Amino acid sequence: MSLITRVCSTPTELLPDFLDWVSICPEDPFESQLVVIPNIGMAEYLDAAIRDAHGVSANIEFAFTGKLRARSGIRAALPWGVDETTWLILRVLDDESLAEHCGLVQRLRDRPLAVARHIADLF
Repeated sequence: MSLITRVCSTPTELLPDFLDWVSICPEDPFESQLVVIPNIGMAEYLDAAIRDAHGVSANIEFAFTGKLRARSGIRAALPWGVDETTWLILRVLDDESLAEHCGLVQRLRDRPLAVARHIADLF
C-alpha cells in the first residue's frame, strides 16, 4: 500500500489527481483502496465523482483518521483521542445558547453523552 498525501483548499482542486489515482489498476484487484477523509460529505462527493467519471465506484474504502490510526496499531493515549474529545465536547455543549444554536437542546437533554460521542467520532 502506498501513501499519497494531497492538501487543498477546495475539493475541486483535489478531483483531477484523485480520479487519475483511482484509474490506476492495483496489483491485487481484490485489495480495496483506502481513502482517508475529513468528513462524510467529502466521501459522498468523491464517490459521486468516481461514478460520474467511470460509471461505477467499487472497492474503495473511505475512512476517517481515527480508523486509520486504529489500523496502524497506535494505542498511545492521544490528547485528541475520541474519549478525551467526547468529554471536552460535552463540556462545551453545556452552554445552553450554543446547544440551542446547533439545534441539539432536546437531544442533549435525552442523551448528552451519546451526542458528544457522535460529534467526537466525526473527528
